[in-house]
Amino acid sequence: MLRHATGILLLCASACLWAAQPGTLRVDFVHSGNALTEMYSLDRVLLEPLPWPGSLDQRIDTLRRGAYFFDVVEPGTGKVLYSRGFSSIFGEWRTTEEAQKG
Repeated sequence: MLRHATGILLLCASACLWAAQPGTLRVDFVHSGNALTEMYSLDRVLLEPLPWPGSLDQRIDTLRRGAYFFDVVEPGTGKVLYSRGFSSIFGEWRTTEEAQKG
């Protein structure tokens, strides 16, 4: 009986540790286009083996800086779980002569 209780205790403790350190989901995409249009293509989605490296206190980006922005929204409730603004090198490239030519 003690063996089962110890196993359950260890399982609960590991679940608590895992809950305190959420995983990292990586989304790889290709951002392409020219000076007038832009496209996104999903490359892959990976669950990283390491825990989330970011701050758990600042999950929502309130500054909304950057040319692009994304929200991770909980289905059903519509609650925003994570948001972040960002810029990409594509924004600079589209101002070049090469991009202007199409």
